[in-house]
Amino acid sequence: MLTPAWAGVSTDINSSPTYDKCDSAWTVMMMVAIADRALIVTLNAEHLGYRTQIFSAFCSGK
Repeated sequence: MLTPAWAGVSTDINSSPTYDKCDSAWTVMMMVAIADRALIVTLNAEHLGYRTQIFSAFCSGK
């Protein structure tokens, strides 16, 4: 699993649930953004809102 710089120092998935959840959300958002670009659906407002909603849901336990 790729670990972005903002994911913190821990690489153990069980040691930092909030970071890992947010990291996963960011990873999914990045992947969707790349897919959007490949499909020429760049920065579609509906898609952006959907990704933001997912991220908020993942990180609501902060």
